Amino acid sequence: MPQSDEKLHIQKSIKRLTAITNQLLDIERYRQNPPISKKIELTHLLSKVVADLAPFAISEGYEISFETDVSKVSLEGDEALDRAFSNLVRNAIQYGGGRGDIVVKVKADGSVLISDQGIGTAGDLHSRIFEPFYRVNPHGSGASLGLSMVNEIVEKHGGFIELKSSPDHGSVFAIRWRNALQIAGRG
Repeated sequence: MPQSDEKLHIQKSIKRLTAITNQLLDIERYRQNPPISKKIELTHLLSKVVADLAPFAISEGYEISFETDVSKVSLEGDEALDRAFSNLVRNAIQYGGGRGDIVVKVKADGSVLISDQGIGTAGDLHSRIFEPFYRVNPHGSGASLGLSMVNEIVEKHGGFIELKSSPDHGSVFAIRWRNALQIAGRG
C-alpha cells in the first residue's frame, strides 16, 4: 500500500492487536504455569528496574531516581514481579506528561511507591484502571491490559495496590504486602 493515513491507521491497529495478543498470552502462560517461587530481594530488583528504564525515562524528558529506607527487603516470589514493576515505571513514563520526576521508593515497611508528576487520574477512575481492557484514554496506544496484569501479579505475591492521583498532580502507585517480609536495616 502506498503511504497514506489509512495505511498508518492499519499499522497502528495491527501494532495494538499484536500487543494485546502478546499480553493475553503472557497472562495465560503465567496462570497455567506459575514460575517457581524463590527469595526475591526487592531493593535489588527495583534498583535494576530503574537502571534499565532510566535511559528511556531521560530520553522522554524525566528525571528518574530510586530511593530506599532499608538496605534489604525480601519476599517469596518470582520473576513476574520484575514485569509488574517495569510496567508501572513505563506507565509513569508514558503518562507522566514528559516532565518532572519519577521516583521509585522502598519504604521502611517494605511497601513500594512509584510516583510521577504527570497528568494524574480522576478519583472516580482509580478502581477501573485495573480492569482488563479499560482505557482512561480510548485513543491511547496501550493495550489496556498492563495494569490488570500488574494487579494480578501483585495479588499473587500477597500484596495489593493503592493509587493516589488527581488530575494535573501526578500519581502514586503504592504496593503494600500482606505477607511477611524480611526487612534488613536502614538504607
